[in-house]
Amino acid sequence: MIKFFNSKNIPTQYSDTANNVDINVSPIREIVSRKDYSSQSFVIDDGERIYFKDTFVLLVNIKDSASVYFVLDNKTFNKEEAVEKISVLKDMPISDIRDIKLKTLELFKISKQFNPYFVIYHSKGAIPLFFNEVYDLFMFSGINNRTLFYLDSKVEANVVEEKKEKSSAFPSFKNPFKKKEEPNNIEKAKETSPIIENHPVEEASPVQEVRREEYTPITPSWKEELAKEEKKEKAPKQKLNVKEEFKNIKENKFHFLFLTIASFLFSLALSIAIGNAAAGKTICVLFFICAVAGAFLMSYIYIDYFKIKKLKDRLMIYSVVFTLLGIALSALGVLLFYNLDQSGVKEAISRSKLIVIAIMSGIALIPIAVAIGYYINKMKSRRS
Repeated sequence: MIKFFNSKNIPTQYSDTANNVDINVSPIREIVSRKDYSSQSFVIDDGERIYFKDTFVLLVNIKDSASVYFVLDNKTFNKEEAVEKISVLKDMPISDIRDIKLKTLELFKISKQFNPYFVIYHSKGAIPLFFNEVYDLFMFSGINNRTLFYLDSKVEANVVEEKKEKSSAFPSFKNPFKKKEEPNNIEKAKETSPIIENHPVEEASPVQEVRREEYTPITPSWKEELAKEEKKEKAPKQKLNVKEEFKNIKENKFHFLFLTIASFLFSLALSIAIGNAAAGKTICVLFFICAVAGAFLMSYIYIDYFKIKKLKDRLMIYSVVFTLLGIALSALGVLLFYNLDQSGVKEAISRSKLIVIAIMSGIALIPIAVAIGYYINKMKSRRS
Protein backbone atom coordinates (compact mmCIF):
# COMPACT_ATOMS: atom_id res chain seq x y z
CA MET A 1 0.00 0.00 0.00
CA ILE A 2 1.23 3.48 -0.89
CA LYS A 3 -0.34 6.85 -0.13
CA PHE A 4 0.64 10.04 -1.97
CA PHE A 5 0.25 13.56 -0.56
CA ASN A 6 0.12 16.49 -2.98
CA SER A 7 1.34 20.04 -2.29
CA LYS A 8 -1.94 20.73 -0.43
CA ASN A 9 -1.46 17.58 1.69
CA ILE A 10 -4.46 15.85 0.08
CA PRO A 11 -3.90 12.05 0.13
CA THR A 12 -4.37 9.56 -2.71
CA GLN A 13 -4.10 5.91 -1.72
CA TYR A 14 -3.27 2.80 -3.79
CA SER A 15 -3.77 -0.54 -2.05
CA ASP A 16 -3.01 -2.87 -4.98
CA THR A 17 0.47 -4.08 -5.91
CA ALA A 18 -0.07 -3.04 -9.54
CA ASN A 19 -2.22 -0.13 -10.70
CA ASN A 20 -3.30 0.84 -14.22
CA VAL A 21 -3.39 4.64 -13.90
CA ASP A 22 -3.93 7.69 -16.08
CA ILE A 23 -0.89 9.76 -16.92
CA ASN A 24 -2.59 12.88 -15.53
CA VAL A 25 -2.68 11.48 -12.00
CA SER A 26 -0.34 13.24 -9.59
CA PRO A 27 2.56 12.67 -8.90
CA ILE A 28 2.84 10.30 -11.89
CA ARG A 29 2.24 13.24 -14.24
CA GLU A 30 5.01 15.34 -12.68
CA ILE A 31 7.57 12.49 -12.70
CA VAL A 32 6.95 11.47 -16.32
CA SER A 33 6.73 15.03 -17.68
CA ARG A 34 9.63 16.27 -15.50
CA LYS A 35 7.71 18.93 -13.63
CA ASP A 36 8.23 20.12 -10.06
CA TYR A 37 7.02 17.62 -7.46
CA SER A 38 9.51 18.37 -4.65
CA SER A 39 6.74 19.63 -2.32
CA GLN A 40 4.88 16.31 -2.52
CA SER A 41 5.44 13.23 -0.36
CA PHE A 42 4.31 9.63 0.15
CA VAL A 43 3.97 6.91 2.79
CA ILE A 44 4.53 3.16 2.29
CA ASP A 45 2.55 0.72 4.46
CA ASP A 46 1.83 3.27 7.22
CA GLY A 47 5.55 3.96 7.63
CA GLU A 48 7.31 7.30 7.89
CA ARG A 49 6.54 10.05 5.40
CA ILE A 50 9.07 10.30 2.56
CA TYR A 51 9.49 13.56 0.64
CA PHE A 52 10.22 13.52 -3.07
CA LYS A 53 13.02 16.05 -2.57
CA ASP A 54 14.94 13.20 -0.86
CA THR A 55 14.41 10.74 -3.73
CA PHE A 56 16.26 9.90 -6.91
CA VAL A 57 14.45 9.03 -10.15
CA LEU A 58 16.21 6.51 -12.36
CA LEU A 59 14.84 6.36 -15.90
CA VAL A 60 15.58 3.29 -18.02
CA ASN A 61 14.40 3.22 -21.63
CA ILE A 62 13.67 -0.21 -23.10
CA LYS A 63 14.09 0.15 -26.84
CA ASP A 64 10.82 -0.15 -28.81
CA SER A 65 8.77 -0.96 -25.71
CA ALA A 66 8.71 1.31 -22.64
CA SER A 67 10.21 3.86 -20.30
CA VAL A 68 10.58 2.62 -16.73
CA TYR A 69 10.95 5.04 -13.81
CA PHE A 70 12.40 3.80 -10.50
CA VAL A 71 11.92 6.11 -7.49
CA LEU A 72 14.71 5.43 -4.98
CA ASP A 73 16.26 6.73 -1.78
CA ASN A 74 18.75 9.42 -2.80
CA LYS A 75 20.97 8.79 0.26
CA THR A 76 21.51 5.06 -0.16
CA PHE A 77 21.19 4.64 -3.94
CA ASN A 78 24.51 3.85 -5.68
CA LYS A 79 24.18 5.45 -9.12
CA GLU A 80 27.45 4.07 -10.54
CA GLU A 81 26.64 0.49 -9.51
CA ALA A 82 23.15 0.75 -11.02
CA VAL A 83 24.47 2.08 -14.34
CA GLU A 84 27.07 -0.69 -14.50
CA LYS A 85 24.56 -3.49 -13.85
CA ILE A 86 21.74 -2.17 -16.02
CA SER A 87 24.05 -1.38 -18.95
CA VAL A 88 24.62 -5.12 -19.38
CA LEU A 89 21.05 -5.35 -20.73
CA LYS A 90 22.03 -3.44 -23.87
CA ASP A 91 23.60 -6.64 -25.21
CA MET A 92 20.24 -8.43 -25.12
CA PRO A 93 18.75 -8.31 -28.65
CA ILE A 94 15.15 -7.26 -29.29
CA SER A 95 13.23 -8.81 -32.17
CA ASP A 96 9.86 -9.88 -30.73
CA ILE A 97 7.60 -9.79 -27.68
CA ARG A 98 9.46 -12.60 -25.93
CA ASP A 99 12.73 -10.64 -26.08
CA ILE A 100 10.98 -7.61 -24.64
CA LYS A 101 9.61 -9.73 -21.78
CA LEU A 102 13.00 -11.24 -20.99
CA LYS A 103 14.68 -7.83 -20.96
CA THR A 104 11.94 -6.29 -18.82
CA LEU A 105 12.14 -9.19 -16.36
CA GLU A 106 15.92 -8.85 -16.06
CA LEU A 107 15.55 -5.11 -15.47
CA PHE A 108 13.07 -5.72 -12.64
CA LYS A 109 15.40 -8.33 -11.10
CA ILE A 110 18.35 -5.93 -11.16
CA SER A 111 16.29 -3.06 -9.74
CA LYS A 112 15.27 -5.28 -6.81
CA GLN A 113 18.83 -4.95 -5.48
CA PHE A 114 18.36 -1.18 -5.11
CA ASN A 115 15.03 -1.47 -3.26
CA PRO A 116 12.91 1.11 -5.14
CA TYR A 117 10.06 2.85 -3.34
CA PHE A 118 7.79 2.32 -6.36
CA VAL A 119 8.03 1.78 -10.12
CA ILE A 120 6.32 3.56 -13.03
CA TYR A 121 6.10 1.58 -16.28
CA HIS A 122 5.19 3.73 -19.30
CA SER A 123 4.26 1.36 -22.14
CA LYS A 124 5.04 2.76 -25.59
CA GLY A 125 6.88 2.00 -28.82
CA ALA A 126 6.61 -0.66 -31.49
CA ILE A 127 6.29 -3.60 -29.06
CA PRO A 128 4.33 -2.44 -26.00
CA LEU A 129 3.40 -4.83 -23.19
CA PHE A 130 -0.08 -5.09 -21.71
CA PHE A 131 -0.82 -4.34 -18.06
CA ASN A 132 -1.21 -8.03 -17.10
CA GLU A 133 2.04 -8.93 -18.84
CA VAL A 134 3.99 -6.28 -16.94
CA TYR A 135 2.25 -7.31 -13.71
CA ASP A 136 3.31 -10.97 -14.23
CA LEU A 137 6.91 -9.95 -14.85
CA PHE A 138 6.89 -7.63 -11.84
CA MET A 139 5.63 -10.38 -9.54
CA PHE A 140 7.95 -12.99 -11.07
CA SER A 141 11.00 -10.76 -10.45
CA GLY A 142 10.50 -10.76 -6.69
CA ILE A 143 9.96 -7.01 -6.08
CA ASN A 144 6.24 -7.52 -5.52
CA ASN A 145 6.49 -5.95 -2.05
CA ARG A 146 6.55 -2.57 -3.83
CA THR A 147 3.94 -0.79 -5.94
CA LEU A 148 3.84 -0.73 -9.74
CA PHE A 149 2.11 1.97 -11.77
CA TYR A 150 1.31 1.18 -15.39
CA LEU A 151 0.73 3.87 -18.03
CA ASP A 152 -0.93 2.70 -21.23
CA SER A 153 0.74 3.49 -24.56
CA LYS A 154 -2.61 4.62 -26.00
CA VAL A 155 -2.82 7.55 -23.58
CA GLU A 156 -1.76 10.67 -25.47
CA ALA A 157 -1.62 13.18 -22.63
CA ASN A 158 0.94 15.94 -22.20
CA VAL A 159 1.76 15.96 -25.91
CA VAL A 160 3.64 19.21 -25.58
CA GLU A 161 5.95 17.73 -23.00
CA GLU A 162 6.58 14.66 -25.17
CA LYS A 163 7.46 16.88 -28.13
CA LYS A 164 9.87 18.75 -25.91
CA GLU A 165 11.66 15.49 -25.12
CA LYS A 166 11.88 14.50 -28.78
CA SER A 167 13.37 17.85 -29.77
CA SER A 168 15.82 17.93 -26.88
CA ALA A 169 18.72 17.35 -29.28
CA PHE A 170 18.20 20.88 -30.66
CA PRO A 171 19.03 24.09 -28.76
CA SER A 172 16.13 25.62 -26.85
CA PHE A 173 15.40 29.34 -26.69
CA LYS A 174 13.98 30.81 -23.51
CA ASN A 175 11.56 33.70 -23.36
CA PRO A 176 13.52 36.67 -21.94
CA PHE A 177 10.33 38.12 -20.46
CA LYS A 178 9.37 34.93 -18.65
CA LYS A 179 9.90 34.89 -14.91
CA LYS A 180 12.88 32.79 -13.92
CA GLU A 181 11.83 29.68 -11.99
CA GLU A 182 13.73 28.17 -9.13
CA PRO A 183 15.33 24.79 -9.88
CA ASN A 184 13.07 22.01 -8.70
CA ASN A 185 13.41 18.39 -7.83
CA ILE A 186 12.47 17.06 -11.24
CA GLU A 187 14.99 19.32 -12.98
CA LYS A 188 17.71 18.02 -10.69
CA ALA A 189 16.62 14.50 -11.41
CA LYS A 190 16.78 15.24 -15.14
CA GLU A 191 20.34 16.45 -14.82
CA THR A 192 21.63 13.73 -12.52
CA SER A 193 19.57 10.64 -13.35
CA PRO A 194 21.39 8.23 -15.67
CA ILE A 195 19.08 7.50 -18.61
CA ILE A 196 20.13 4.08 -19.85
CA GLU A 197 19.01 3.32 -23.38
CA ASN A 198 19.25 -0.11 -24.95
CA HIS A 199 21.18 -0.29 -28.18
CA PRO A 200 19.00 -0.59 -31.30
CA VAL A 201 18.60 -3.87 -33.14
CA GLU A 202 20.82 -4.39 -36.17
CA GLU A 203 19.64 -2.66 -39.32
CA ALA A 204 19.52 -5.98 -41.15
CA SER A 205 16.58 -7.07 -38.99
CA PRO A 206 14.67 -3.93 -37.99
CA VAL A 207 11.84 -4.08 -35.47
CA GLN A 208 8.46 -3.47 -37.04
CA GLU A 209 5.42 -2.23 -35.19
CA VAL A 210 3.37 -5.07 -33.75
CA ARG A 211 -0.40 -4.69 -33.62
CA ARG A 212 -1.57 -6.53 -30.55
CA GLU A 213 -5.20 -7.06 -29.68
CA GLU A 214 -4.98 -9.89 -27.14
CA TYR A 215 -3.02 -10.48 -23.97
CA THR A 216 -0.19 -12.96 -24.35
CA PRO A 217 0.21 -14.77 -21.01
CA ILE A 218 3.46 -16.12 -19.60
CA THR A 219 3.10 -19.82 -20.30
CA PRO A 220 4.60 -22.52 -18.06
CA SER A 221 6.97 -23.47 -20.88
CA TRP A 222 8.30 -19.91 -20.90
CA LYS A 223 8.90 -20.09 -17.16
CA GLU A 224 10.59 -23.47 -17.46
CA GLU A 225 12.84 -22.20 -20.22
CA LEU A 226 13.81 -19.18 -18.12
CA ALA A 227 14.53 -21.45 -15.14
CA LYS A 228 16.75 -23.65 -17.34
CA GLU A 229 18.69 -20.61 -18.52
CA GLU A 230 19.25 -19.52 -14.92
CA LYS A 231 20.46 -23.02 -13.99
CA LYS A 232 22.91 -22.98 -16.90
CA GLU A 233 24.29 -19.67 -15.70
CA LYS A 234 24.68 -20.96 -12.16
CA ALA A 235 26.10 -24.37 -13.15
CA PRO A 236 29.72 -23.26 -13.87
CA LYS A 237 29.91 -21.58 -10.46
CA GLN A 238 29.05 -24.84 -8.71
CA LYS A 239 31.92 -26.84 -10.23
CA LEU A 240 34.26 -28.18 -7.58
CA ASN A 241 37.70 -26.60 -7.49
CA VAL A 242 39.72 -27.92 -4.53
CA LYS A 243 42.11 -24.97 -4.52
CA GLU A 244 39.28 -22.47 -4.58
CA GLU A 245 37.39 -24.37 -1.87
CA PHE A 246 40.37 -24.28 0.50
CA LYS A 247 40.79 -20.59 -0.27
CA ASN A 248 37.12 -20.00 0.52
CA ILE A 249 37.43 -21.85 3.84
CA LYS A 250 40.58 -19.91 4.73
CA GLU A 251 38.92 -16.56 3.98
CA ASN A 252 36.01 -17.46 6.28
CA LYS A 253 38.05 -19.25 8.95
CA PHE A 254 36.73 -17.15 11.85
CA HIS A 255 33.14 -17.79 10.77
CA PHE A 256 33.74 -21.56 10.86
CA LEU A 257 35.78 -21.37 14.09
CA PHE A 258 33.02 -19.55 15.99
CA LEU A 259 30.40 -21.97 14.65
CA THR A 260 32.47 -24.90 15.92
CA ILE A 261 32.90 -23.24 19.33
CA ALA A 262 29.19 -22.34 19.57
CA SER A 263 27.96 -25.86 18.74
CA PHE A 264 30.57 -27.41 21.06
CA LEU A 265 29.58 -25.10 23.93
CA PHE A 266 25.85 -25.68 23.48
CA SER A 267 25.94 -29.49 23.17
CA LEU A 268 28.50 -30.04 25.94
CA ALA A 269 26.92 -27.59 28.40
CA LEU A 270 23.40 -28.91 27.81
CA SER A 271 24.35 -32.56 28.36
CA ILE A 272 26.37 -31.74 31.50
CA ALA A 273 23.49 -29.58 32.78
CA ILE A 274 21.03 -32.46 32.29
CA GLY A 275 23.46 -34.88 33.97
CA ASN A 276 23.84 -32.65 37.02
CA ALA A 277 20.10 -31.99 37.12
CA ALA A 278 19.49 -35.76 37.21
CA ALA A 279 21.96 -36.00 40.08
CA GLY A 280 20.22 -33.14 41.93
CA LYS A 281 23.17 -30.73 41.67
CA THR A 282 22.36 -26.98 41.63
CA ILE A 283 25.42 -26.32 39.47
CA CYS A 284 23.24 -27.48 36.57
CA VAL A 285 21.83 -23.92 36.41
CA LEU A 286 25.25 -22.59 35.43
CA PHE A 287 25.56 -25.13 32.62
CA PHE A 288 22.05 -24.38 31.36
CA ILE A 289 23.07 -20.71 31.10
CA CYS A 290 26.19 -21.75 29.15
CA ALA A 291 24.00 -23.80 26.79
CA VAL A 292 21.75 -20.79 26.16
CA ALA A 293 24.84 -18.69 25.47
CA GLY A 294 26.01 -21.25 22.91
CA ALA A 295 22.62 -21.30 21.20
CA PHE A 296 22.54 -17.48 21.11
CA LEU A 297 26.06 -17.35 19.65
CA MET A 298 25.19 -19.81 16.88
CA SER A 299 22.01 -17.90 15.99
CA TYR A 300 23.91 -14.60 15.90
CA ILE A 301 26.54 -16.10 13.59
CA TYR A 302 23.82 -17.14 11.11
CA ILE A 303 22.17 -13.70 11.36
CA ASP A 304 25.53 -12.22 10.37
CA TYR A 305 25.92 -14.86 7.62
CA PHE A 306 22.63 -14.01 5.86
CA LYS A 307 23.58 -10.33 5.64
CA ILE A 308 26.03 -11.16 2.84
CA LYS A 309 25.24 -14.73 1.75
CA LYS A 310 22.22 -16.70 0.57
CA LEU A 311 20.74 -19.96 1.82
CA LYS A 312 21.70 -21.79 -1.40
CA ASP A 313 25.42 -21.13 -1.14
CA ARG A 314 28.34 -23.52 -0.75
CA LEU A 315 29.43 -21.62 2.34
CA MET A 316 26.23 -22.84 4.02
CA ILE A 317 27.30 -26.47 3.45
CA TYR A 318 30.67 -25.78 5.06
CA SER A 319 28.94 -23.97 7.93
CA VAL A 320 26.85 -27.07 8.69
CA VAL A 321 29.95 -29.30 8.42
CA PHE A 322 31.90 -27.23 10.96
CA THR A 323 28.83 -27.10 13.21
CA LEU A 324 28.71 -30.91 13.14
CA LEU A 325 32.43 -30.93 13.93
CA GLY A 326 31.72 -28.94 17.10
CA ILE A 327 28.96 -31.40 18.03
CA ALA A 328 31.34 -34.35 17.54
CA LEU A 329 33.92 -32.65 19.77
CA SER A 330 31.23 -32.07 22.40
CA ALA A 331 30.49 -35.84 22.42
CA LEU A 332 34.17 -36.46 23.21
CA GLY A 333 33.93 -33.78 25.90
CA VAL A 334 30.93 -35.52 27.45
CA LEU A 335 32.82 -38.81 27.46
CA LEU A 336 35.78 -37.17 29.21
CA PHE A 337 33.50 -35.45 31.75
CA TYR A 338 31.67 -38.70 32.53
CA ASN A 339 34.88 -40.63 33.16
CA LEU A 340 36.34 -37.92 35.44
CA ASP A 341 33.13 -37.06 37.34
CA GLN A 342 32.99 -37.88 41.04
CA SER A 343 29.78 -36.00 41.93
CA GLY A 344 27.25 -38.80 41.42
CA VAL A 345 26.27 -38.17 37.78
CA LYS A 346 27.27 -41.74 36.88
CA GLU A 347 24.67 -43.12 39.28
CA ALA A 348 21.93 -40.79 37.99
CA ILE A 349 22.28 -41.20 34.20
CA SER A 350 24.14 -43.45 31.78
CA ARG A 351 27.05 -42.32 29.63
CA SER A 352 25.33 -43.28 26.37
CA LYS A 353 22.29 -41.13 27.20
CA LEU A 354 24.45 -38.05 27.78
CA ILE A 355 26.28 -38.57 24.48
CA VAL A 356 22.97 -39.01 22.61
CA ILE A 357 21.64 -35.81 24.25
CA ALA A 358 24.76 -33.88 23.19
CA ILE A 359 24.58 -35.07 19.57
CA MET A 360 20.82 -34.88 19.03
CA SER A 361 20.38 -31.48 20.73
CA GLY A 362 23.23 -30.02 18.66
CA ILE A 363 21.78 -31.34 15.39
CA ALA A 364 18.32 -30.04 16.33
CA LEU A 365 19.74 -26.54 16.96
CA ILE A 366 21.18 -26.21 13.43
CA PRO A 367 17.87 -25.67 11.53
CA ILE A 368 16.56 -23.48 14.36
CA ALA A 369 19.61 -21.18 14.27
CA VAL A 370 19.55 -21.06 10.44
CA ALA A 371 15.83 -20.21 10.42
CA ILE A 372 16.32 -17.45 13.02
CA GLY A 373 19.17 -15.91 11.03
CA TYR A 374 17.29 -16.15 7.72
CA TYR A 375 13.96 -14.68 8.86
CA ILE A 376 15.47 -11.88 10.95
CA ASN A 377 17.40 -10.65 7.90
CA LYS A 378 14.32 -11.06 5.72
CA MET A 379 12.25 -8.92 8.09
CA LYS A 380 14.98 -6.27 8.20
CA SER A 381 15.14 -6.10 4.40
CA ARG A 382 11.33 -5.67 4.21
CA ARG A 383 11.37 -2.85 6.72
CA SER A 384 14.18 -1.08 4.87
